[in-house]
Amino acid sequence: MNTSSTPSPTTPCHVRGGARIGFVNYTWPLATLECDAAHLSVATTMFGLLETGRHRFSPEQVVAIEPYGGIPVLGDGIRIRHTSTEAPEKIIFWCNPASTLKAIANAGFIPAGKASELSSVGKSRGFPLRIVPILVAVAIWNALFIFQFLQADAITAFPGPLMLAAVAFLFGISAAALRFPGFQAQLLKPGRSFEEVRPVFLLLTVISGLMLLVFTLLTAAKIFR
Repeated sequence: MNTSSTPSPTTPCHVRGGARIGFVNYTWPLATLECDAAHLSVATTMFGLLETGRHRFSPEQVVAIEPYGGIPVLGDGIRIRHTSTEAPEKIIFWCNPASTLKAIANAGFIPAGKASELSSVGKSRGFPLRIVPILVAVAIWNALFIFQFLQADAITAFPGPLMLAAVAFLFGISAAALRFPGFQAQLLKPGRSFEEVRPVFLLLTVISGLMLLVFTLLTAAKIFR
């Protein structure tokens, strides 16, 4: 008689919801959780069109997946406690906790990380960017706007060359941060990953790019009027 047991079939998990990735929050339906027995990932999008990030974990990188939240329906979800240094410490997926945890279990994903590694990873957390480059960038942005508004014809000259320069400056540094690893290294604290802040720079690039386009068209319209 064959007494060997047959493994229970598993069903890959795919759940749409919202997410809190570090200090950036995404409302439903801008996030997706996917998993099978070998991996679990949380992906986020901008406006449901452009993927802003995807954080992928193996069972060995996940210590626990637990219910999270205090406001029923509006603030419920699950928190993924992980040891990956490539993702922000706080990974929360907004969803129905009970059904999502059941779906993850049915997919065969079983956390196998060591709880002792959480404290060592947590010690290296905090704000991932260097303060000095941020202060310099903010100072340049503010100075350009202030000098523009001090001009006698600030209102009639809107948006004005200095305001246009400020927006171009923001677009330039945001796009450079997304594109060049060397520039990323100048912005990040030692041992931190750019993936922790990629959504922020992607959002800044999109917003400043749209502003730059509008301001350029307004300036061109005044010149050729």
